[in-house]
Amino acid sequence: MPSQIHNQAVRFTGQSVQGQMPNISATKKLIQRARAQNEAPLPIPADLASLIVPDQYKFYHPSPDVDELFLLGGSGRADLNRVMIFGRDNHRNWVQDMDRVFIDGEFILAPPLFSQVFVILASVQNTCFQ
Repeated sequence: MPSQIHNQAVRFTGQSVQGQMPNISATKKLIQRARAQNEAPLPIPADLASLIVPDQYKFYHPSPDVDELFLLGGSGRADLNRVMIFGRDNHRNWVQDMDRVFIDGEFILAPPLFSQVFVILASVQNTCFQ
């Protein structure tokens, strides 16, 4: 919460420093603006050829020190019928352990510029994975 951030920042400062700081409502607004800038979604590209996936979206971070490939493949930027394959890279090792495979193609859930989302789920020891 912005108020907690403010309180933590001023906890060990002297009164002279606190007197020079903006009031708490101004500080909250500054914190909210900074968060909005840092967490702003990427703009939607005009076409598939201009769609570039930033590196931060190509990897999955299951824990702070682990980076796992998430964008597994695709047809390339020049392809008008562009295909992008996302998934957990370590799930490739489970192919021999799969009990069942579930496949679904969704048109309604497709993001702008794409016509379909195709989902493949696998059951391994009664647990379902994407």
